[in-house]
Amino acid sequence: MTPEQEQLLTAAILELKQNFNVLTENLARQETRQDRLEELLARQETRQDRLERNQEILMQLLQRLDARVDNLSRSQATLEEATLAAQRGQEMLLDLMLQTNRTQERLAQLLANQEQRLSQHDETLAQLAETIQEIRSYIRFSRENGHRNGG
Repeated sequence: MTPEQEQLLTAAILELKQNFNVLTENLARQETRQDRLEELLARQETRQDRLERNQEILMQLLQRLDARVDNLSRSQATLEEATLAAQRGQEMLLDLMLQTNRTQERLAQLLANQEQRLSQHDETLAQLAETIQEIRSYIRFSRENGHRNGG
């Protein structure tokens, strides 16, 4: 081998060593990138799992919320029915109060009529008492003047 060939061969070997070193470094970088990508993929999968779990929890919460809304709707309907019943009761109470007032007015009128009648009866009784007194006086007078039966 000639010194030129030897020099070319040495240069080629040196270049191959440098290329090998560059390829080795590139491979190491590629492996590092691959490791980072696998780590990022693992994180992404963990996040995806958390998102799916959170979605399940949100669906459960949504179902509970729907149930509560249904309960509130039923409660509101019951409250509205109770309110209507209370209003009807209040109207009935007002009707009863009006009837009571009319009854009290009638009773007051009847009482006034009864008092008037009693007053008239009192006058009649006073007149009867007067008449009886006059009759007794007449009977006494008649007896004193000799009439036997008072007449």
